[in-house]
Amino acid sequence: MTPTRALLTLTRVIFSKNIFILFLIISAAYLTGLLWFERISSNRSFFYTLAEAMTPTPAMPIGFELPFVEPMRIVTGFANMSYSVDYLTEAPASSHTALAALRSAYLSASYSHTSDLYWPDILASVSYILDYSFRVPHDLVAGAWGVRDSAITRHVNGFNSIVISPGITSADGISITFVDSPAGQAHHFRLDDDPFRASLRSEITAAQGQDTDILFSASSEVASHMFEGNAFIPIFSGDAYTYAPLRATNPYANASGDVLMSSLLPRVSAFFETPAAITSKVNPGVFIFSDQHTVVRFSSYNILEYSNYHTSRQTRSLTLGEAYGLARTFISSDAQVAGRTFLEEFLEDDGTFVFLFGLAAYNFPIITPTSLRYLHDLHTPIEVTVRGGSVTNYRKWALNFERTNLESTATLGFFGAYDNLLDARAYSGAPTPYINNAILAFYPSLYNLDEVTLVWDLQFDGISYIEPTHIYDP
Repeated sequence: MTPTRALLTLTRVIFSKNIFILFLIISAAYLTGLLWFERISSNRSFFYTLAEAMTPTPAMPIGFELPFVEPMRIVTGFANMSYSVDYLTEAPASSHTALAALRSAYLSASYSHTSDLYWPDILASVSYILDYSFRVPHDLVAGAWGVRDSAITRHVNGFNSIVISPGITSADGISITFVDSPAGQAHHFRLDDDPFRASLRSEITAAQGQDTDILFSASSEVASHMFEGNAFIPIFSGDAYTYAPLRATNPYANASGDVLMSSLLPRVSAFFETPAAITSKVNPGVFIFSDQHTVVRFSSYNILEYSNYHTSRQTRSLTLGEAYGLARTFISSDAQVAGRTFLEEFLEDDGTFVFLFGLAAYNFPIITPTSLRYLHDLHTPIEVTVRGGSVTNYRKWALNFERTNLESTATLGFFGAYDNLLDARAYSGAPTPYINNAILAFYPSLYNLDEVTLVWDLQFDGISYIEPTHIYDP
């Protein structure tokens, strides 16, 4: 007899039927609390949703939120070699429709075939492209909807992009392509009789021509000799691009802009279970707050670091999806984080997960300064470590960004930035690289946080070559 059956038998003997039912209810609530509930931050303790425990339903209305790893951006393809790029800082309706169609595909799409990766064919039809900055294990998406066995999970191990192409008529259905760049493969699926097809197609048609200042081209169509794989290259529609630079703001500063113990304590207390038990001290350049299990440090470089030494009550190892859900919920519960966050990369080692999150504002990503990357080992704006069912470490560059009333003009386009890269490589005797990605991003300088301007970030071989978009006369 199994332990579970023995327990039930004993319970039937001792308790009446009504008491037995009450016992089960209390036990279920208690065990659920042990499994899902963690003391992450003070009196703001929260439940997080375990992605794999979600029960799929046959249909989901447009506008719902999905607890799965979101793409870095959504690219809209117009089938005429032009594209628009959305970093989802405004949460457009298109993202909800595209993700709803993807969920429907995970539940009911049929497998078509697997082909060698050839981007021009994939981009030949109007489409939404869910573009990730890393190779996504398929269970990070499938687990979010409780899908353990489907045509997609049987044929896709991982992907960098998902291309959703709605057909012209209902008979055409929706084509879903999972692009696995490292493997050089594209996995093709078909979704018939889907209610999202017409909405997807009308949204793509309506989006064409809305972005007139910056257009995007696919490198596989216009510059394949310069790139490894495919990237969406920003191209200024004119000779320059005029925009409003950003200003960095510190949510932990007082009204005068100074970071003091008195301004920090009310804001960091949310990380502690009992704010009254917090002790604080100041070391050179570092404010330190602590209690029996938690330490929060705030440095002069505006780096906040939370460390949790509390022993988790979670007795089993979390799956990748569960750990990601915990990290995502922790960020969402930090009231001092503004802007849109997205997963850039993750590392896993013996049950410990480190999630590196990027930040975007006003439809551009924000890059951490080089000094933070190499002197303080903070490569993305937010880093979350999950171990043993808890967030054990949380590091972030504790700044937010808002638009200024200033006006700046980007005069250096992509090809000019690329030429500068070639000149720099030639000067050092390095070979000409193949570019993996070329993006426009806001790059805050530690020496001028009042005017954050756009730069080119040309990525190759794990290196980011940063080039200002402004040409300065000598």
